[in-house]
Amino acid sequence: MTTKGQNVSTTDVIDPILFRQVMGQYPTGVTVITAMGTNDQALGMVVGTFSSVSLNPPLVCFMPTRGAGAWKALQESGDRFCVNVLSESQDDTCRTIASRWSDRFEGIGYSLSPGGQPVIHGAVAYIDCVLHAIHEAGDHDIVVCRVDSLGVLSTAYPLLFFRGGYGAFEPQTLTTRDSAIREQLELVTPCRGVMEELARQSDSEVSAMLRDGDQIVLAAAAGRSTAAAVPTRVGQRLPFGPPMGSLDAAFGGPEAEEEWLSAPAGNSRPREENAATLERVRNRGYAIAFGHDAHGSVERITAQLARRDPSVTIETLQDALREFDQSYNRDIEPGESVELRYINAPVFLPDGSLAFGLTLWGPPGSVDGSQVQRHVDSALAAAARCTEILAQQGATQ
Repeated sequence: MTTKGQNVSTTDVIDPILFRQVMGQYPTGVTVITAMGTNDQALGMVVGTFSSVSLNPPLVCFMPTRGAGAWKALQESGDRFCVNVLSESQDDTCRTIASRWSDRFEGIGYSLSPGGQPVIHGAVAYIDCVLHAIHEAGDHDIVVCRVDSLGVLSTAYPLLFFRGGYGAFEPQTLTTRDSAIREQLELVTPCRGVMEELARQSDSEVSAMLRDGDQIVLAAAAGRSTAAAVPTRVGQRLPFGPPMGSLDAAFGGPEAEEEWLSAPAGNSRPREENAATLERVRNRGYAIAFGHDAHGSVERITAQLARRDPSVTIETLQDALREFDQSYNRDIEPGESVELRYINAPVFLPDGSLAFGLTLWGPPGSVDGSQVQRHVDSALAAAARCTEILAQQGATQ
């Protein structure tokens, strides 16, 4: 049964205060639109009116106040911008950029996107774009941009603006597992700058891998690998069992090693062979993988399973893992060229326990042994620096 309510009164002139109050009942995400100025100074503008527009072609838009100083500076910098999706812990960053008239990025860390625009450290995601069109709409502009590149940088929750304040969204479907990952991500955050620098030096992707019970999770990333088989690796989950997760099994203590060796989702090798693999990882001080196609299949199948694609099963994944296992943690023969998939180096807490695995993804194509060693040295140096940072902060897990 439907009953009619009272007619809602309207007026010809909408009270601006009432307008803001009503619009404030609708939560919005918080982004910072960035660009590099003509004097190589980072520019930024906080925007709550950002949205996707089109998938084909890929278009996004944001709606700044026409004539605003920050928007004018961005326009004068050129036609390329980067949208930074802020994380829930970046309300101070948001307020700082919004309140300053100049030097908005003083004390705020950032690296450059593939398009050369500032990506704020700690952001959840970035979208590199080029100006497509500007439409006037009242006292605002509707700025439509074409997406050139984009990426997810962290599994942290985004910052929201609601009823005049900043906060975060806590989904009711949040699991205990997801909560544990969020706590472990706090160990990765101080190391963000090191990951960004390694990604720039290697012109590749650098990831943080965490163990979460019977799974390995790729929880944060910097840079972008041209050899990636999926749009983003952040959020990928793989079974903790031979061959995956050897770094956590090797450096995670006796209990982790036993769980790994006894895992049902394994490679079917005899226990003593898998135990020998862990000893090899400990002696080397890192885990290493070869073969872009073999691991790419694991990535694609994992993504399909996450989407509940009926064409793949757990057995399909296990078959792919067994194939990948043939080139995982093996030795390189003298003069051999290999496809370096990744190097996984341990980052330790002050008490000597494993914090996370820092993963440097290899370049496309083949490399020789000396090139592999340079990548190994870079990954180990970055992991050691992260260990120092956690020690200085007295981090615990």
